[in-house]
Amino acid sequence: MSPEEAALHNLPINAGEKIIYGDINISKEITDKFAEIGKVILDDTYEFMKKNKEIGEADGVLGFWKADGVYNPYGGQSVNLKAFWKAVDTGMSYEEAA
Repeated sequence: MSPEEAALHNLPINAGEKIIYGDINISKEITDKFAEIGKVILDDTYEFMKKNKEIGEADGVLGFWKADGVYNPYGGQSVNLKAFWKAVDTGMSYEEAA
C-alpha cells in the first residue's frame, strides 16, 4: 500500500515502507467452515516473498477494518477485530494483540 493510498484511509504508512496489503473479504459461510483462513493467506504471502527474493522483505503488516456493512453477518465486526479487542481487554498492548 502506498502512502498516498494509506492517507485516503488515515493509515500511518510512510514513504519508503514496504507494507503487505491485501483487500480480503471472506464470506461468513467460508469462515464458519474454515477457521483462521486469513492466517493461511498471510502465511502463503510470506512464503511467496521468501521464494521470490527480488521482492524484498516487508517492513510490516497493517490491518484495518472498513465499516461499510460487510461485517453485518458477523455482528458488525470481523472475527479478527473481535479477537483483537478481546486481547486488548485482557491487558495486551495494541501491538501484542495484533
